[in-house]
Amino acid sequence: MPDVVVAVITGPDGVLLIRRRDGVPPWVFPGGKVETDESPTAAARREVLEETGVDAAITEELGSRVHPTTGASITYFAGTAPASTTTSADPAIIEIRRVPSSALSSLIPLTTIFPPVRRHLSI
Repeated sequence: MPDVVVAVITGPDGVLLIRRRDGVPPWVFPGGKVETDESPTAAARREVLEETGVDAAITEELGSRVHPTTGASITYFAGTAPASTTTSADPAIIEIRRVPSSALSSLIPLTTIFPPVRRHLSI
């Protein structure tokens, strides 16, 4: 069971990203801790909804790894969501964006993105 899930959500208006108040790192994919008695897939969907207000469909598991800095066990999921208004009830989130995958490198260094995620996004 992973400690943390990350959701890579795509739609007609791009890839969903959030900017956290602490700014470390500045832009990330939505995600968070898996709660007790919660499946990783359900956790990914819940985290996207809590952090962005988007009700995403989680479609596949992209892979897992131990984070090189934190040591947390992370599972990455792909999902889709239609174009919609984004809003966060989480005070730790200060901005939500949807960006074309071709523009991700302007917000996230591509070398820091887990290789299966890069392959999924064709970047």
